[in-house]
Amino acid sequence: MNLHILNKGCDIMTLRDYLANPFGKGSNVAPTNLIQDSLMEQFRNLRSSITVKYYKIKEKSLVCHFKLPSRTKRGVAYDVVFEFGLADNPPTSTRSILNLDFQCFSNCPSFTYTYANAFEEMDLLCKWLKKKYERVVFRKDPKLRNPNKIMGYERSIYICGKYLAQDMATQGRIKGIYDRAVDASYSEIARHILDQDEVEAQYKRAPKIETNQDRRTNTATSNTKTPNTPSRYPRSNGSVSTVKSTKSVSKIETSKKHKPSFLSRIKRVKKI
Repeated sequence: MNLHILNKGCDIMTLRDYLANPFGKGSNVAPTNLIQDSLMEQFRNLRSSITVKYYKIKEKSLVCHFKLPSRTKRGVAYDVVFEFGLADNPPTSTRSILNLDFQCFSNCPSFTYTYANAFEEMDLLCKWLKKKYERVVFRKDPKLRNPNKIMGYERSIYICGKYLAQDMATQGRIKGIYDRAVDASYSEIARHILDQDEVEAQYKRAPKIETNQDRRTNTATSNTKTPNTPSRYPRSNGSVSTVKSTKSVSKIETSKKHKPSFLSRIKRVKKI
């Protein structure tokens, strides 16, 4: 039994299909190399910081729960979940999990505000985690970011999907994941997943991660600052002397000009 059937008569989408072309089989739209290269670079940069836990809901389904670090905020990590049905695939199967139909969830803002509505309409969203979002996400269409509810690459889903495909411990096989999975219920797993408002509160409080571009900008700004240097005046012999200000120079010259000489005092004494 499949977890979902796409609308408009489309074939079932597997995770492999999504990673190859999220717009669907037979679509005239295809992801560009630029988008794929950018996502793969993000995957390589974040891979060592990603954590994953595997759960099994009896022999009904496998659940993969990822913690994906934010690229811009220190200490913030998003929850990404994949669920795969096992009704037609026994736990002992060596079949790739990428070939199974799936449902998913992410509280990464790029998914929440752009694709959650579209995934829900296509029956690709985990129903048991829908309450983690604010109701407005599904009451109002994403008119600004995705008005046509088009399926596309979303960074958190793509990166964690790639991690699952390249996990050497399980080799992306049903049996490999099932053997490492912990027995759990949906409610037990949900307790480890943050609500949308909790994620946004963390994001607002967290300090920004300084990027290479930020470092280059800060360095360029500091190099353009002109240091404060003292005034310089030439001496009579051509050398340069440093004085505190022109005001102090004037006081020195004035005091020399009005100071009576020793000879003038002698002359005044003789006249008396």
